[in-house]
Amino acid sequence: MHAALLLTAALAVAAPVPAAELPPVVMYIKPVGQILDDLRAGAKTVGGPPAVQMLDGAIKQKLGEKGFDGLDLKRPIVGYPILPPAAELVEDGKKDFPFVVAVPVTSEEAFLGFVERMDDKNEKAEPVEGKKGLYKLPFHPNAAAPAKDGEAKAKASEPQVFRFKKGYAYIIDESKAAALDKPDHLIPGEVLAMPGETGWLTFRFYIDRLPAKFREKMGEKIEEAIQQAKAGPLTLTEEADAVAKKAEELGRKVAAQYLAKLKDVSEGAFRVTFNPETADLGFELVVTPKPGSAVAKEIAGRSPNTNQFGGLVGKKSVAGLKLSIPFGGEDSREILLLGLENAKKKSAAPEFAKPAEEELIKGLARTIKAGGLDTAVALDGPDKDGLYTVVAAVTFADPSGVEKELRTLYDDMAPPEVKEMVKLDAAKVGKTAIHVIKPGEHLPPQVQPFFGKDAAVGVAFAPTGVYVAFGPDPVATLKAALALKPQEARAFELVVNPARIGKLAGSVGGPDVAAKAAEVIGTDDAPLAVITMGLAGGKELKAQLGINTKIFFHAGMMGFRSSTAPAPPAAAKKVPAVKE
Repeated sequence: MHAALLLTAALAVAAPVPAAELPPVVMYIKPVGQILDDLRAGAKTVGGPPAVQMLDGAIKQKLGEKGFDGLDLKRPIVGYPILPPAAELVEDGKKDFPFVVAVPVTSEEAFLGFVERMDDKNEKAEPVEGKKGLYKLPFHPNAAAPAKDGEAKAKASEPQVFRFKKGYAYIIDESKAAALDKPDHLIPGEVLAMPGETGWLTFRFYIDRLPAKFREKMGEKIEEAIQQAKAGPLTLTEEADAVAKKAEELGRKVAAQYLAKLKDVSEGAFRVTFNPETADLGFELVVTPKPGSAVAKEIAGRSPNTNQFGGLVGKKSVAGLKLSIPFGGEDSREILLLGLENAKKKSAAPEFAKPAEEELIKGLARTIKAGGLDTAVALDGPDKDGLYTVVAAVTFADPSGVEKELRTLYDDMAPPEVKEMVKLDAAKVGKTAIHVIKPGEHLPPQVQPFFGKDAAVGVAFAPTGVYVAFGPDPVATLKAALALKPQEARAFELVVNPARIGKLAGSVGGPDVAAKAAEVIGTDDAPLAVITMGLAGGKELKAQLGINTKIFFHAGMMGFRSSTAPAPPAAAKKVPAVKE
């Protein structure tokens, strides 16, 4: 049976998709029972038992005592497009395909009762006149938006109809109801299920399931786009400088390279996930290459991302950020180098700063050629004295030339008061010097309670990067930072430590502010990822975005409560005492 399905899926179709074939696009929604379990567990993680009670109360208020009775809570909801004959599909402009959603039901009668409870007015699903077995839903997703002055009334989404078949209700837009006229051509929901799928919502795209003629047409379109990218007319005017024209030419070349890789893609997917234990909401874009293709080898050979300065964000950090930016292949890096050259031509730096600027541009060029940029920044503390330190670093290939020119400017042009604040070579780690700037009386009083009245800035020009620290002991901070090794890290990470955030909030605004911070992010003394982004290889390429919903939920609830709270009574004005 499976072999027959796979064989049929590879053939071109000449009629609407019958049950024995598989569609090129499949939507999968996790069984409603599992989603409810995840929601309750996630609500408990975010807001404790009261949040679970609030969720159950909202469901009961909407659906009554019977709740989801009528839905089969153990089977997934699935959907797919119904494609026209291959000849029509190949025609230009054919884009509006009927999309049918198959909802698992326990019985027809129970599902009709569920539909009635879902409607705000408790209206029933009525049979469609002249269409045996077809029902019209009493509600639809988007009502017409109110008209604005001088504008036509926004069009409402059209109503939907459905019919039952073998334990499923097949739902489609009313204007495309003809697609449900032949129940035998509807694909059974069990055939579309994705065993092992963990996403709440998943869309999978199977290119090999498209009709052969359509795949051929797609190949022609891709080839046309590649040729257009390679040889199409430039969009820049004749007045554009040579650097900009070269950059556009290289940009087209890079675009053509990526378009060519599309031919080696067999599947794609978009997935939404939720981890109820951590309250992390995830989004994934997945590309699966054809086995043995050049793209498959490229994805499989992709190493895990590392950040040279990832260790700066550690156990003592109140909050931290890590960022890695790859510069791509040789052509991509050449575009960046051309942009750097263009910026150099437009520079308005004073003459005395030209040597330092020249070294800066040379260093940036070396950094681009090296292939990527890492950066990290962290706020650490409190230390034993209750003070904090900021430390940051960024990739820079051999900054010794910049350091040398800055020394020259310091020796030749720095006024006495600056030389009094700046101490060159305050310490050394190997051949790397640490320079210290002590603001002294110039340190703003607002920052002194957090960083210390003697807080200073430390700067180190290391062989592969520039380090900066500000706090009570920047030298010790930079010595520790320079000893750190690169760490595996996502392309982007925003991390906080709830317990340390609470201490900082308390020192800023007192116990009440600390309590509010604890309400939003908790009190755990451990790193908590707020937002993450990454790109991972292997058998498939995954672009991932993760968001911790707990923090945003509590922050939103605090904002809601503050906006709806009654205004405090006006304080009585104090009458100044009269001096005798």
